[in-house]
Amino acid sequence: MNMKKLLFVSLLFFSNFSMSSNWIKTGTIDEGIIYYDKHSIIKSKNVITFWSKIDFNSVQSQGKMTYNSWMNEIQIDCRTRKFVTIQSIPMFNGKPIDSNLQPSKEWSSIIPDTPLSTNFVILCK
Repeated sequence: MNMKKLLFVSLLFFSNFSMSSNWIKTGTIDEGIIYYDKHSIIKSKNVITFWSKIDFNSVQSQGKMTYNSWMNEIQIDCRTRKFVTIQSIPMFNGKPIDSNLQPSKEWSSIIPDTPLSTNFVILCK
């Protein structure tokens, strides 16, 4: 019985470990550090979908909402050098505090010399 429990706990641990995100630092801005999740990348022809997050240097607030990081699901069109935010999730201490935010669904140009332009160079090569 103890061996079965050990095997179960080991499998649970390693399955969660393998499914965990792998955040790669993209850049630093005045407000904090920006990352992308290497395990979230999905490539479909010219479009790449991935998760990005910013860990803020200090607690941020918007109205009654307080957060210290923010995650975005982003699509980049490698051909046109444009991006769109699919989902936008504020977080506090690693836990989502709201997932119903409606980001802009319009494609925008990637601004040069920004963390997103670094993502473009890395992911669209």
